Amino acid sequence: MKPSRKIDNTILYLASKVRFNCLKKIAKLLYFIDFTNYEAKSESLTGLKYQKYTYGPIPVDYYNLLRDMKRRGLIDLKKEKYTGGASRNIASKKKPDLSVFSKDERDLIISFTEKYKNSTAGELESVAKEEPPYIMVDYKDEIPYYLAFYRNTFGEMDLENESISS
Repeated sequence: MKPSRKIDNTILYLASKVRFNCLKKIAKLLYFIDFTNYEAKSESLTGLKYQKYTYGPIPVDYYNLLRDMKRRGLIDLKKEKYTGGASRNIASKKKPDLSVFSKDERDLIISFTEKYKNSTAGELESVAKEEPPYIMVDYKDEIPYYLAFYRNTFGEMDLENESISS
């Protein structure tokens, strides 16, 4: 996978701003950001592709991407122990460059970071696994971006307040 300034800086920002910044949580946040941006603007923010796995959507080649970022000196991958187990966390070694994003993209990244900064990876996994894009594909299949239009993030499918005439 070719390095991308948007991918790098999204991961750097997320890793520097959220608690419990384990690999799984960052993967879920990337998924939410990309699919929400696609739902709003018909394009992914990072350009990453996602696959369905037991623990929710994961970017294709995610672990190779992180190893490459570590090799380039952007992040460290640290194993940390906690009550009940251990996780591998992403530690940002560089300050993210938010100038690579449009204002709308920055706002989206900041919004998701604020919304989920204290959530655990397991909580985000549960939310992601309830979404139509995850539900509608088979295990290990790529999750097509067009399925973002079934998410109803912006309430576009809410009919409660709509009058339907026969």
